[in-house]
Amino acid sequence: MDLRDRFEALRAYIEALGDDVQTRVLKNYTAFKRIKNFACVSLQRKGEIAIRVKIDPDTITLEPGFTDQTGRKPTPPLGVGS
Repeated sequence: MDLRDRFEALRAYIEALGDDVQTRVLKNYTAFKRIKNFACVSLQRKGEIAIRVKIDPDTITLEPGFTDQTGRKPTPPLGVGS
């Protein structure tokens, strides 16, 4: 399964979360929202898929090499329109 296939599988999964999920394809990422954006997905040059979500990092276990707390790092504008 190549990167594009994985992205399409992820996209289908997210859109299946409910009839109210809206998808907006932008230049550098794809935003998924209900009333507010809840996830931004982008394909990275390193051959990875980056998924940015709003979540309290204290409620999850960060996995080295898999998850990263971007708290104060620049990210796509997940908060725009939120």
